[in-house]
Amino acid sequence: MTTPHPHPAGTLALDDAVERVRTGGGRITKARRTLLADLHAHGGRITAEELAERHDDIDTATVYRALAHFEEVG
Repeated sequence: MTTPHPHPAGTLALDDAVERVRTGGGRITKARRTLLADLHAHGGRITAEELAERHDDIDTATVYRALAHFEEVG
């Protein structure tokens, strides 16, 4: 009998967030995964503007849409 490997610290919560987005009808795009990881790393205490500045490869409108979806799915 094998035992499951424990998740590294914090990975489970990020995995839960990814799963909530999926079950809430959202796709997990590269941008969404990046934003979720950054939100997770900062304990959710970062503004949309800060996220957009940190990730200049992600359009500001995408940041706002992703945050709205994250909030919608909890």
